[in-house]
Amino acid sequence: MSRPQVAYGIIPRSFSDEGLEGVEKRLPDLAELGVDMIWLSPIFEHPPHDFGYAVTDYRRVDPEHGSLQDLKRLVETAHRSGLRIILDLAPNHTSDRHPFYVDVRERGDASAYAGHYVKGDDGAYAHYFDWTNLINLDYGHPEVQRMMLEAMEYWINECDVDGYRLDAAWGIRQRTPEFWPRCVRRLRQSKPDLFLLAEASALDPYYLEAGFDAAYDWTSELGRWAWTSAFTGRRGPAPVLRELLSTSPDPARVFRFLNNNDTGPRFLSVHGEERYKVAAAMLLTLPGIPCIYMGDEVGLEFNPYDDRSTVRWPENRELREFHRRLIGLRKDRLAGCRQLTILGNDQSEQCLSYLLMGSGPPLVCTFNFGPAVEVHVELPVRDSGVANDLWNDVTIPLGNGRVALSLDGNAFSLLEVDLSASSHQRRSG
Repeated sequence: MSRPQVAYGIIPRSFSDEGLEGVEKRLPDLAELGVDMIWLSPIFEHPPHDFGYAVTDYRRVDPEHGSLQDLKRLVETAHRSGLRIILDLAPNHTSDRHPFYVDVRERGDASAYAGHYVKGDDGAYAHYFDWTNLINLDYGHPEVQRMMLEAMEYWINECDVDGYRLDAAWGIRQRTPEFWPRCVRRLRQSKPDLFLLAEASALDPYYLEAGFDAAYDWTSELGRWAWTSAFTGRRGPAPVLRELLSTSPDPARVFRFLNNNDTGPRFLSVHGEERYKVAAAMLLTLPGIPCIYMGDEVGLEFNPYDDRSTVRWPENRELREFHRRLIGLRKDRLAGCRQLTILGNDQSEQCLSYLLMGSGPPLVCTFNFGPAVEVHVELPVRDSGVANDLWNDVTIPLGNGRVALSLDGNAFSLLEVDLSASSHQRRSG
């Protein structure tokens, strides 16, 4: 199976008051939107009022989302529609209400599970940050490795799921780095085309070398979204993004997003719809795996951790069509695109330009994050001619290795250009 083109994140209990069954009913809408992989937030048994990362049973679907049969039907229906389903699994820790840890708390070192959890220098069982209810598992213990590997294999064998987003993968990497390569090899014996996403920075080569398909678009600072400084700092987005996009070791294996479960208020809520649209256009043209999170395509405004009830879906057909059209363009023109080349322009403080080479003719993409402007973009060819703006449906003349674009505020251009064999030879020479 080929690499997914566009992921879509879902919290089943919030997506529909029918949970997994409601997700299944909406699969035709998601297929029509154009996404091809659905990432379900944690659905395993957990304490009441928890988002799902505090797991108490790795082999049971929590009733607030549905049943095992609901999940089986969802995966079967998704596969018939050409969609993949990946589950969000938290292997770094268990809930402090997990039966193993409850036994440890009651019996101390006499518990058969005392060695399953990490102890700190002070003798207390360890956790990260203020996650006092999430107790770190000790992957130096063979029974912990066996338990988690068998839990992952269970969902592959029982429901034919297509992969996992592995929460806090960075924690296990820090404590027991030899586990992940072994885990990936074993899981791919069950399903060779399994998709595995590490919640960890793609800047760390460890995860791709360990066999993960992708890792997060984070900086080297744990949990920090790479684009945060572009949209919240004193500088405008364009120069910051230009620097960030030049540092990714393998841009095709970066999991990119504007929103997810951890980003708090939605990007559109903070920056407005027009800024959101130009950022989403960039997201959906860059190499890597872009993720649309639940409701982004219609401007849904909510906070995943705070708003636990079923969301009220807005009607925004124009914004949905905007996403559908961009996703279609991505699939038609950018399949197989693994690299981008940053291009110069004379409005570098507010405009970002890059060249993409995919399955179709090359695309020169320019994004204006400021007011209306005329921008001259430098091209890697010297020939005159014309280029087609696929988004704005206009023809643009080229001349002497440059193209002049008139862009409205928070607008973008996707130019299909002809890079002839002779142009390639002149550039490489």
